[in-house]
Amino acid sequence: MKNLLSLSALAFSLFLAACGGSNDMASMESINAGDVPLPVLSAFNSKYPDAVDVTWGKETRTREVEYKAAFMEDGKKKHAEYRELQGVVVED
Repeated sequence: MKNLLSLSALAFSLFLAACGGSNDMASMESINAGDVPLPVLSAFNSKYPDAVDVTWGKETRTREVEYKAAFMEDGKKKHAEYRELQGVVVED
């Protein structure tokens, strides 16, 4: 029984490693608008020209970087998320 439990734990650990468990760990940091890439900032400003009180965050993963904006528009709290993929900005 002990061996079966140990084998199951090992198999689960290998499964997590194969799925990139540690590669998907993310860290979020607050950044200034000046630190947001111009294509991301342009996409945001085009879609939300009336946004006020905008704050930016940057979430870094091993394989990608995501920029997140929190803002007010029309008296409502909103947020937008952007990824830059091979020079193309994608809004999530």
